[in-house]
Amino acid sequence: MKMVRSGVVFGLCLLLVWLQQCAFASDIAHLTLLTDAVKDGSMCIDGSPAGYYFIPGKGDGANKWLVFHEGGGWCVSYENCYERSLTRLGSSKSYPPVDYLGGGFFDSDALLNPMLYNWNMVYMKYCDGGSFSGNATASYQVGNSNITLHFRGTAVRTAMRDHLLARGLRKATDVVVSGCSAGGLATYLHADWWRAAVPSAHVVGLADSGFFIDYESPEKQYESKIRWVYTMMNVAEGVDADCVKFYKGSAFPWKCMFAQYTAPFIKTPIFALQSQYDAYQVPAILGS
Repeated sequence: MKMVRSGVVFGLCLLLVWLQQCAFASDIAHLTLLTDAVKDGSMCIDGSPAGYYFIPGKGDGANKWLVFHEGGGWCVSYENCYERSLTRLGSSKSYPPVDYLGGGFFDSDALLNPMLYNWNMVYMKYCDGGSFSGNATASYQVGNSNITLHFRGTAVRTAMRDHLLARGLRKATDVVVSGCSAGGLATYLHADWWRAAVPSAHVVGLADSGFFIDYESPEKQYESKIRWVYTMMNVAEGVDADCVKFYKGSAFPWKCMFAQYTAPFIKTPIFALQSQYDAYQVPAILGS
């Protein structure tokens, strides 16, 4: 009897390990690098191809999509953008072929993530430095060499959209456009654009921490940095068109890089997930 019980316990342990491995495997996303789109200007700051991670939907989630913009702040000067180009936030050279996206919106456990657990999941890698919005290049001197910096967020986003439409997004019935931090801002800036790409689908936004204080502290000068992004990355054609039209001719066109000024023009329903006291904004914007 003792040997039978031991065998049963051992079998249950193996089953548990197998179930855990299956759950983990279903959260594994595979990288798609958009190498063919480089010729159309879709590239990271360093000129490497942009890319996204993808988990296919299944069951009743086969035609439902989560499109998530990765966050990671912005680069706010040519020197800062060059430094960023040497990291995963400005280059795809170090992206692994597979990545684990488990947890939160990407959790495949129906008990923990009952709405999205079996949807198509897209994790848009962020490597342009301007919330997927820029359209410019710049030359930056490093030693005796001139380095070209590419601010091609709009082309990156367009290439991803086109690739995803061909992958099945055009058949979508439901789409959640999301992102966190700089990707949360991208959700506000681009939700209507994504909605226009799939007009027959029910499209909503879920912006995580996308509102940033418009404040110019003597130390941090955050507003000036966002103005630099808007101007030097040439984002006017990559943000909300109605917002740009409203502020055209004013002294404040850069306001369209802030969610609070863009929000009145957004037509797509968006749930704003925002902390009252943001752990990033207090020191990085208020300088306290």
